[in-house]
Amino acid sequence: MLNQKKVEIYAFQGNRRLASSDQPLIATGHVGLSVDGNKIYGFGPIITKDMDLADMYNKVRNREAVPGQLTDDTELFEKVARGFYNKPKRKKLELYNLTVLVETQIYLNILEEIKNMGIGSLYRLPKEDVPFPPNIYNCATFWGKCGVNLPHENGFLEDYISAMIEKCVTKVNK
Repeated sequence: MLNQKKVEIYAFQGNRRLASSDQPLIATGHVGLSVDGNKIYGFGPIITKDMDLADMYNKVRNREAVPGQLTDDTELFEKVARGFYNKPKRKKLELYNLTVLVETQIYLNILEEIKNMGIGSLYRLPKEDVPFPPNIYNCATFWGKCGVNLPHENGFLEDYISAMIEKCVTKVNK
């Protein structure tokens, strides 16, 4: 117990009816991790200004592996917690938080990934009944590479959040 550190997993299930073109994660949902209770890092595809976004979105939708990275997604998670994206007569986005204790080495692995911003890992949406190949992750599976005991390992947010709820998560409202 003395050699364990606390990390927090944040997750929300998406709702396509609330999404906007400037924030596609509202449609899909997202998972992030915080080591300090302040910054929340999420894993996703690398998107640059000179990239053909339609081509990138097609690759992601077709479940092709693309270069991935960690980003500071704190603002996104805070907006979800505040209900910023919610609309009347639409299913609301709900942000969940699960505190996980990790061994010191796992904590150091997490810090190293944050330092490197996840570069070198590939991003792909999950495929039904097909495990992720080595070095390919989505936002829900990425932290497993560091040794974090994930709530669910298939990468589907519906299963992931259900497993979080079974573990007595906290619903975050700001």
